[in-house]
Amino acid sequence: MSSATLKGADYIGGIAGYASSAVIGCYTNVVLLPSTDAEYIGGIAGYASNYNVATNEFTDITGNYYIGTLGGICGTDYAALFDNAAVSISSDALSSVGTLSPVLCEEFSREYWQGGKDVPSYPILRNFGQAEESSEFGDEDLFNKLFDKNAELFATISHNASEVTYTVTFMEWNKDNGDLYDDGLLQKDNFDIVSVVRVAKGENAQIPALIFAQLNGNGKYVYEGSEARYFVCFPTVENVNDNLTVYAEYREIVTSLSDSENRIFAESEFVKGTEIELVKIGEYYTVKFTLDGEEL
Repeated sequence: MSSATLKGADYIGGIAGYASSAVIGCYTNVVLLPSTDAEYIGGIAGYASNYNVATNEFTDITGNYYIGTLGGICGTDYAALFDNAAVSISSDALSSVGTLSPVLCEEFSREYWQGGKDVPSYPILRNFGQAEESSEFGDEDLFNKLFDKNAELFATISHNASEVTYTVTFMEWNKDNGDLYDDGLLQKDNFDIVSVVRVAKGENAQIPALIFAQLNGNGKYVYEGSEARYFVCFPTVENVNDNLTVYAEYREIVTSLSDSENRIFAESEFVKGTEIELVKIGEYYTVKFTLDGEEL
């Protein structure tokens, strides 16, 4: 079981960056953040040396599942034809209560894993496949009591760690990569990753700070593009029920406004499209600002 955010260059894997021995009956829910042009990346293993080219199969790599989009071993998914060496799976398909999810293959051993206790969760480790006593304990009854106590504690920790979660990736425009728009279309390839957060199912994602935009004197983020300046913010992300990619939102800035009759003129930083209106209330006048049909 592996659940983490992994950064690096070559040989990045959810279980092992370079697998040279057995990887059997494992699952991962990792966020992989490889550097540009990185090689050997996978949700289970970045690279596996025990791949037999002659027989087109892995040796002792079987029954493994990963949640992600970058492939299981060296960027490739290896499913039924490869003894399920590295199979892509969704969060909902992996989670279950009590018994394991029925979609899991036989190689993902039910002897060692179980489903959630009371609510759907990822598989929880119930037994160790290999264990050996490192030293003489002396009192067998006390040893068994101590083992049972720690086994229950480990099961509780596993249960908490196995909560169904999703990843939310926040992206921000970097003008060094290119323009924000091309023919009116948002150029998502010109955005960089700002943050990746893990969110429990149904919860809200915590919004990160922007890294390219800068705070102005009014506490708003502003980014200076090659052709315009923009107010920048991330939208709220609530009730997360899937892996998401969230792009920062940009509103062009103008520095002056006037009403339709040119009776009033204002200078400051406004979102392009903001309207200004002089409204008479009794003997007095007040200035009204609206944007997208809502009063500011």
